[in-house]
Amino acid sequence: MEAKTDSIDKITKVSLREELKVYEDLKPADYLRDRLIFKIKLYFKLSRRCEKAYRFIVFFTLCFGALVPVVMNWNYLKGYSIGNETDFGTLLATVFSIIVIILVSLETTFNFRERLQNYKKTEDQLTHELYIYQSGSEPYNLSDPNKERENFHLLVLRVEAIIREEREDTIEKATAQVVEKSKLEQ
Repeated sequence: MEAKTDSIDKITKVSLREELKVYEDLKPADYLRDRLIFKIKLYFKLSRRCEKAYRFIVFFTLCFGALVPVVMNWNYLKGYSIGNETDFGTLLATVFSIIVIILVSLETTFNFRERLQNYKKTEDQLTHELYIYQSGSEPYNLSDPNKERENFHLLVLRVEAIIREEREDTIEKATAQVVEKSKLEQ
């Protein structure tokens, strides 16, 4: 038993991730706190971050996109020229168009909308699973103390499946975009 404890101590000392812990005997309360609630908070935070980025990009894309025809046709700006008879309205329209292209490229590259949906869905599923487990609703039976370990194992399996599904979905969406771009280039 002492050799097992020494190897576990070595593992935890070289751990690169702070939230990663090694347990001799993982208790339901530890799992709920250190894995399930941690992941719910993480997905909430990630979904908020993606929502803010997505709203920012959509708002400014719409604003700058709407300004392009306005500055192109605004007679007041046609009287001003810069250098070699380039009028100020055309210059502003070009700058606004470049900003729109950059913003659309950012959204296309980072997929904030899809990631927001993915993170929010996973957060909701994990929260739902937590409430089902805590209430003892189906498929969990918390009224029978003999099934406590079985219920905990079922919770772990279901939660880990939800987390794995989110990761696979994220990787699938990220790689699908790369595959599509490579097909278009061929």
